Amino acid sequence: MDIMTTLDMAPMAPQVAISSEEALFGRDRTECLIAAEPDYEEGLWLYYREVNQDGVRRHEAGQVRRERVPYKPWILLTEPPEFPLPDAEFTRLEGDGYRVLAEFPTQSAYRDARFRVRDAHLSNLTYPGGAKMALMRSGKTLFKGMTFDDVTRFQFDIETDGLSPEPENNRILLIAVSDNRGLLDLIEGDEREILQQFAALVRERDPDVIEGHNVLGFDFPFVMARAIRHNVRLDIGRDGSDARAGQERNYAIAAGGNTRPFTPIYVHGRHVVDTYLVVQRFDWAKQALTSYGLKECARVFGFADADRVELPRDQIARIYRDDPELVRTYARQDVDETRKLAELISPIEFYQTQMVPENYGQVVVTGNGEKINAIFVRAYLAAGRAVARTQPPKPYAGGYTEVRKTGVLDRIAKADVESLYPSLMLTHKIAPQTDTLGIFLPALRDLTTRRLEAKRKAATDPDIHYWDGLQGSFK
Repeated sequence: MDIMTTLDMAPMAPQVAISSEEALFGRDRTECLIAAEPDYEEGLWLYYREVNQDGVRRHEAGQVRRERVPYKPWILLTEPPEFPLPDAEFTRLEGDGYRVLAEFPTQSAYRDARFRVRDAHLSNLTYPGGAKMALMRSGKTLFKGMTFDDVTRFQFDIETDGLSPEPENNRILLIAVSDNRGLLDLIEGDEREILQQFAALVRERDPDVIEGHNVLGFDFPFVMARAIRHNVRLDIGRDGSDARAGQERNYAIAAGGNTRPFTPIYVHGRHVVDTYLVVQRFDWAKQALTSYGLKECARVFGFADADRVELPRDQIARIYRDDPELVRTYARQDVDETRKLAELISPIEFYQTQMVPENYGQVVVTGNGEKINAIFVRAYLAAGRAVARTQPPKPYAGGYTEVRKTGVLDRIAKADVESLYPSLMLTHKIAPQTDTLGIFLPALRDLTTRRLEAKRKAATDPDIHYWDGLQGSFK
């Protein structure tokens, strides 16, 4: 039987109506999911923060539950392939575009199919991250029913005898550690013991999120390199695995292609967040910072200690030998400011993770366009509809600007339109032509309403950080 005939016999996906809320947040309302990790064969590990019978969430280390669930990696195709994809289960989607859904029982079968499709130069849509594919198909998202303070966040900052981990003498002098559950401490001593104690402390505190300022560019790579030198396992994953580095990619700071390269660090069951990267996106519109160093951020955003210790980076090792207590104070202040900076700048991406089908650590570094794409692809798959292909670019008239007057203008009364662009799009029904499911404008209206309500509550509710983070994520 040929491939086309086989596909013609495959079932048509059932047509399902999708509300704007389901489109934005996914159809599965499961709460307190804190991480999703593929096991790279036939399953997916889901991690949950437990909830007590009285409804109060447990924050203590160890109160995390995990379960293994099946999932099928998938590839979207425009046409059925003219060659076999072993073990593939095909489903036809209604409409034009990516209208053939191929699902696979194992990760190895999916990888083999992906290579065959790529080598044949077939137009396709898929994602390399198993967690993203699984969350898209399940309708689950992380952190539903949770606030930013409900997750356990762990910060660390290292002081070293040199900036490169390669020379033998460039040892780690100390590691300052803290979390949002009251921890503030230093790990000192023999370097091998420092690394062992650090890994043990992460396992003990069992954080959902690991934060640091330039933690991807310096702290984590340095710790990992020194761990290899001393043959120490950095087994801080929730499954007992070591931290590992990924492939270099770009961090999307703002629209228009403004990016910065970085190398992600992955820790199974936990999310790694670099505040040095996040603050660049946070400050893009404000332009309040002259640099993105931790001390500058603390001063500008108003949480620097009055007696803040500042030491020249190239003199840390000498000062530590002569006056170790001064360096200890400096390190404690560094890690404390990292925690405070994360509390200020990270809630936007945290609450976006309640909508975007992806792990938090990936949402933080992904551009808004890709986040929106993921939300809409999820909705179309849930509805059994084909996903539109990318349209070729075409020229269009640019915006019109007219300068009526220049110079210093006196007696100006500010006029501001709340949510101007969404209001124009809703009023004039401006939406993608390829939105055959008709969810763009309802979702935009829902987001706009939610954002304005959150802004109003941020101005009056005592829990300003929650509402401000929420409105920022909707924006």
